[in-house]
Amino acid sequence: MKPLIFSLFAASALVLAGCGTTSAQPDVEAGPGELMRSSLERDLDPEVGETTLARLAADNRAFAFDLLHRIYEAGSGENSFYSPHSISLALAMAYAGATGDTREQLAEVLRFTLEEEELHRAFNALALDLDTRGEAEVDAGDPPTLRILNAAWGQEGYPFSNTFLDTLSGNYGSGVHAVDFINDPEGNRRRINRWVEEQTEGRIEDLLFEGSIDGRTRLVLTNAIYFLAGWQHAFDENATSDRPFTLTDGSQVEAPLMRQNEMFAFYQGEKTRAVVLPYVGGDLSFIALKPAVPEDFEAWIAGLDEERFMRVVEESTRRNGTVSLPKFELKADYDLKALFTSLGWTDYTQLDGMVEEGAPDDLEISEILHKSFIAVDEEGTEAAAATAVAIRLVAVQEEPVSMDFNRPFVYVIYDHPTDSILFLGTMMNPVE
Repeated sequence: MKPLIFSLFAASALVLAGCGTTSAQPDVEAGPGELMRSSLERDLDPEVGETTLARLAADNRAFAFDLLHRIYEAGSGENSFYSPHSISLALAMAYAGATGDTREQLAEVLRFTLEEEELHRAFNALALDLDTRGEAEVDAGDPPTLRILNAAWGQEGYPFSNTFLDTLSGNYGSGVHAVDFINDPEGNRRRINRWVEEQTEGRIEDLLFEGSIDGRTRLVLTNAIYFLAGWQHAFDENATSDRPFTLTDGSQVEAPLMRQNEMFAFYQGEKTRAVVLPYVGGDLSFIALKPAVPEDFEAWIAGLDEERFMRVVEESTRRNGTVSLPKFELKADYDLKALFTSLGWTDYTQLDGMVEEGAPDDLEISEILHKSFIAVDEEGTEAAAATAVAIRLVAVQEEPVSMDFNRPFVYVIYDHPTDSILFLGTMMNPVE
């Protein structure tokens, strides 16, 4: 881990819809074709009211806790870590091209309540606001760095909808770099993975696994969030020592616990205890929450939602206190499509808004994958997350073949390399 700093990355790869969330686009080689993009420039001053932004943030938080419950249940209480912002943003791009039941179910799962045009403007305004975090003046240390980067690659010559490209360009600042998935899917998979790895300082490798990109892939989006900062109040390494950490079953393990006494914002509610640990500048924080009654963790996490979380944020009060926090590192990966299906999203095939009307090809979401990394130590936090949503052409469904050899037939034992018939026979009566 880098000393005196921490970095938080979230990278999302959407295999079909290209998007972006920052006005400064990374320098990406265009590939065999030119950049496919709308004639629209990104709207750098979207007309979005504070009420609309607050509603989008609340919707995103509600989705984050929905996913927390599903991930916790699926993992049987194992450690977990993911980036709901990365996932929401990547799937918002898919939403721009979704239709019918897919669009309806996607909006329900992501908790979108804004009208579509307003939704994309709000995501744009949110990203532009986040872009300013690194401009904050701080009394000591370096200000946080928060960059939202993106690049998209699409099949050259594919009839992407102008309306879809307008949405990507106007609200997300993204064009689509023309590549040839049909003839070189593996090469382009590796190329995209290299870009993601570079944006996440090497913490997220092989975002797209072998076979996730094939000749039916038509568009790939990668979106990376990079955040770099340090604790406003660093922990003293000399105060870190191995101490008991009690598990949910009551047993204990020895873990390195950091410890410090400082003025922090604490919350002591009927059901929840929490502390807000700020990073340099104070705009960004690490918020740790636990049940007031340790034995009730299962019931407590099941009831932890957007409303309870915001009560912690709004009602925490600054006071002097001692905080201990484990020093830890973990990696995780998730099959999000299975989790989304359990949340009620079952139709992944209606994506007509991504292509021009009358295009003969049907599209489907085949994979939604998420990888993550986090390390917390005395100086701060380093974290990375990546989301991959694979969308490709629907395979042509052929009628299944049924062939019964229940009448006389000829059979051959054949060597293909030499085109040699080694044995040949006829079967006239198998019981003769």
